[in-house]
Amino acid sequence: MPAFQRRFIAVIFSLLGLQVGVRAVQWADVAVVLHLSPEQLGISAGVGAAAGILTLTTGALLIDRVGRRPLLVVGLVGAGGSFLANAAVADYVQFLLACLAYGLLISFLDLAANAIGSDFERSTAQASMVGFHSWFSLAAAVGATLNAVGSAVGAGFRPAFTLLGIALIVSGLWTLRRPLPPVTPAVHDGGRPPVLGGVRLPATVLIAVAIVFLCFFGDGILETFLAVLVRHEAGAQAWLAGSTIAVFHFSSWLGRSVSQRAVTRWGDRAVLLGTGAMSALAMAASLWLTGGWVATLGFGLVGFALSPIVPLGMSLAGRYAPAGAEGRAIGLTNGVGYSAFVLSPVVAGWVAEQTSIPWGVGLAALTMAGVSLAALALPGRSGAKERGGSRVREH
Repeated sequence: MPAFQRRFIAVIFSLLGLQVGVRAVQWADVAVVLHLSPEQLGISAGVGAAAGILTLTTGALLIDRVGRRPLLVVGLVGAGGSFLANAAVADYVQFLLACLAYGLLISFLDLAANAIGSDFERSTAQASMVGFHSWFSLAAAVGATLNAVGSAVGAGFRPAFTLLGIALIVSGLWTLRRPLPPVTPAVHDGGRPPVLGGVRLPATVLIAVAIVFLCFFGDGILETFLAVLVRHEAGAQAWLAGSTIAVFHFSSWLGRSVSQRAVTRWGDRAVLLGTGAMSALAMAASLWLTGGWVATLGFGLVGFALSPIVPLGMSLAGRYAPAGAEGRAIGLTNGVGYSAFVLSPVVAGWVAEQTSIPWGVGLAALTMAGVSLAALALPGRSGAKERGGSRVREH
């Protein structure tokens, strides 16, 4: 059963990643077709993220009571419907409304996927979250690659969003009867009874929240403006923009595929310190060398470096949460993280409008450096061994 559950969770994360890859590439095509400025694009992304915070706040209060499946199904089917709406937009106002619907519904899928992954980690005592997120990155890379090919032959965002919407709806119906991992107490609860009311979260969970927020701030900028930046610098070559997104996510997949061994050997703290600093340096170098394939390879290095940050943050939140509040801790981490998606596109869009797109995108380097600073507050070698003395097995 654990092997089947692992495959099922991998599919969920793959669907979540697929829509990110498709949307990131087609975001630039939407901007071209609807004649959107960088500031308008940033506001659209911020509206969707703000809606997502409302969903995550509600979902965090419900997920430990109603279970994971209702949120999973609503997230898949609802997100599919929002992509069908995105495919039909004809002006900026319609696009804003479609982004609002997307943010409200995709957040259920995001919350459910990470909560189910955390359930699997605790029930099997296997460090698996980085591996699950590697499927996210691989699917995002595949989605971006397919859309790069579509862009090369002239296909736009409408057919891409329509096909994706249908696929998500069908997948949501498919998950109705799939078995989920059991919900078990966190390994660091000290034998305390479940907490269903007010929760005092340990400091490590709050640090994990900060780490995810900082990483999501940079992610929000890259998801919104990376394809726009490449098309701006490369003379509107849509296929190169799609290829850059694909390289970024393929590199993230590679990084997540190998980073679990690094976490097992050196611990969460050391890995987060290194990856935060490396991604900041790679980001700055990529913006300095904004020219064709050189920049594309540089952003690939960025994707490789930052790939373990979010899954490690989610894993820390789930492992150190009080008993009975694991889903709530994941929801809080995601919710605060999503607030970065509200702020970062708007701030980066405003900076790009006042200066240039590279300067707006460059803000991501600062927040990646912030991840290293936040990681300094984590316990030494956290994640290398469980606090109860039992080793976390690598899957």
